[in-house]
Amino acid sequence: MSSEPTAASGVAAAAGPEKASSPPPVPPLPRWAWVVLVVFAGGAACYRSADENAWFHLAAGRSILTHGWPTRETWCWIAYGQRPWLPGWAHDVTLYGLYALGGNVAIALWRAAWAAVTMALGLTIVRRLGAASWAGALVAILVLAVARPQLEPRPEAIVPALVLLAIALFEGARSSGRDRTRWLVPGQVLWTNVHSSWALGPFLAWSYSFAESWREGSAPKDTASSDAAPSAARVSTATTMRWRQWLVLGLVLWAASALTPTPLLSLATPLRFLSGLLDDPAEGRAPDLRVWTWAEDHRDPFTALLALAFLGTLLGSHRAQRASPALAIFALIALGLGVMGVRFRALAAWACLGPLAVALSGPAAPWRRVAQGLVVVTAGAAGAAWLVVAPQFRLGVTPLPSSAPVRAVAVADSLRLSGPVLNTAPFGGYLLWARGDSHPPFVDGRGRGNPGTLSLLSRSEIDPVALDSLVRAWDFRYAIVEPPPGSATTLATLLSRELNWALIFYDDDGLLFVRRKDYPALEPLAYRFVTPDEIQMRLWTQRTLTDPGLEKLFEAELERARRESSRHARASWWLAEVALAHGDGTRAVAMLNEVERLAPETRGLALKQGMSRRLVGDLAGARAAFRRALANPDDAETAQEELQLLK
Repeated sequence: MSSEPTAASGVAAAAGPEKASSPPPVPPLPRWAWVVLVVFAGGAACYRSADENAWFHLAAGRSILTHGWPTRETWCWIAYGQRPWLPGWAHDVTLYGLYALGGNVAIALWRAAWAAVTMALGLTIVRRLGAASWAGALVAILVLAVARPQLEPRPEAIVPALVLLAIALFEGARSSGRDRTRWLVPGQVLWTNVHSSWALGPFLAWSYSFAESWREGSAPKDTASSDAAPSAARVSTATTMRWRQWLVLGLVLWAASALTPTPLLSLATPLRFLSGLLDDPAEGRAPDLRVWTWAEDHRDPFTALLALAFLGTLLGSHRAQRASPALAIFALIALGLGVMGVRFRALAAWACLGPLAVALSGPAAPWRRVAQGLVVVTAGAAGAAWLVVAPQFRLGVTPLPSSAPVRAVAVADSLRLSGPVLNTAPFGGYLLWARGDSHPPFVDGRGRGNPGTLSLLSRSEIDPVALDSLVRAWDFRYAIVEPPPGSATTLATLLSRELNWALIFYDDDGLLFVRRKDYPALEPLAYRFVTPDEIQMRLWTQRTLTDPGLEKLFEAELERARRESSRHARASWWLAEVALAHGDGTRAVAMLNEVERLAPETRGLALKQGMSRRLVGDLAGARAAFRRALANPDDAETAQEELQLLK
């Protein structure tokens, strides 16, 4: 019978024999609590998706099932004719198949299932590390809060489950002596056809091999060779066999990664999933590669995870390192990736679950146990609060309207606009889904294309000369772009300043521009005053105070935008701004209530609501709105002044 430490022995076995005076072990968590956590994780994934890339995955899956694997890139103009590369093709085909069978409900169940599986695997690792306690459960709640934004219908949602499956099998072999890691080979084939991060599989195998080799090398030689300790000798032999087997297993997993439609490209780019991570943030990065900063992330659950990792290191890093050196090191690497890019935060959270559960549970001195309890209770409460009250997660199965420029594309198609469309990358997936392979977008979220053209497109967001060069090179005749966030200069802002481009459709989800010389018949549809340029809109608002004619024309165009789309929070916002400028509190209250209904997260909404309610004499409502505005750093000072005036 093997003398390897079992799951029940846990951290105590990893830490060595305890003295008689050691504190009693922490009682294990009931099995029903683990079931509740798994079900809760599945439920946490049942929110309305706002992921623009989900449309691309659906479109790619439909294209592969309809036309077969492409022989060249046909899904975006910027990379048209290049070698096809789609590491997540298996996910995309499955996703579209589910959508064809059961629509959005089937996709919601798919997301919930993967979330539940990921939680189950994470808890399996916690149990095998001997940390199956209430502390582990509370840490799991915070981990789920960190990972929740990435529980979307995209391949990245599956990667943590594949990583945890590998870790669970390695930890199972270490704790029970039964090595089932050979099942990672078919899992690796699945991994390499689901996501480009397949290199993590061999990396984990070699990490555990190195850790077992180090464990064997650091074991006392006399104990292993003593006749009085045959069980220790068997442990040493088993450890030797394991690290050698896992060293070979890593090579096998690497070879298995060639079983994909593009084997040479896949094997030649094992670290492609890290692309863009080392780019200079000052030169612009994809939103999911944004670096962690205190200013932007101090209210994010990932910041709480960083704090928990720091406290866990202080209170129990020695236990985590003894329990599983390979996992502890991998968790630190994953945590570093999470700091360097939002994309990796879910992976970092799940990787840290086991080590943090070990570090913050187990036998300890009374003062240390009290400190551990306070830390994990605070972490669990914070995680539960984020899961319950986070406004961006709205229960449901249908995608949020903000995930796609549905109406802008419909208007473009109804007007029979032809030729390549200038679009922003997040809109590429929906354009491909709505129009099919015969009318691809210019660019999509994959970032494929000639580096020079990609650089020109990036500079076109801020440089009108670069925009002019891009338009001339590709002869764009119309554009479907995102509305700019606030007063930032974006592609939409620059197009609105070009005399040769006319804005003909305006809503919260997408803007439609046409080039005047190519579509002179559409000139009557062009907006003269409404623009995505916030600075210009504020100038128009101020000028209405001295120009009644402009006021009528400006309001008429804003009312037109409200009529043409049910997603008209921006138009209602500017109507409220005009009303406030003219002292019309009743009109402002009505428009701002509409904004709150359509886009409750609108920047500065609470402050404007307070001002409008003060104008109509609703002092209680004004105070409540100004108190809400205190939570926004940009509005806090003004809101505090307004509250002082209302006393």
